[in-house]
Amino acid sequence: MGIIQFILREERARDRSDCSWMEAYNEYFNIVPGQVKEMTVNGMKIYWLKNTYDYGSSQTTQLAELYGWTQVGDVIFEIEIDNYGSTGIRLTADETLLKEAFEKVRFDQLI
Repeated sequence: MGIIQFILREERARDRSDCSWMEAYNEYFNIVPGQVKEMTVNGMKIYWLKNTYDYGSSQTTQLAELYGWTQVGDVIFEIEIDNYGSTGIRLTADETLLKEAFEKVRFDQLI
């Protein structure tokens, strides 16, 4: 027998923006949890956010995590993009890249 887990959009938003666990580790700093925003892609409402933080001690790595999700029937479909760079290298992932990824999804084939 399988386990069925129902996750609401609001729960997904809380889960993806929660960076509080990082505060317990000295390696994580400059932590900026994302705020949920909306965009429309191919008629679908997409919720998304971007968390940014630095990681490391001797050599700092800048990181960004983009999460985008939508609900299709009783399924929540999510895309995650991780972007990292060392000091002086600009992080390039943004909502445009997330939008392009969602434009390629055939939601009619998911249900």
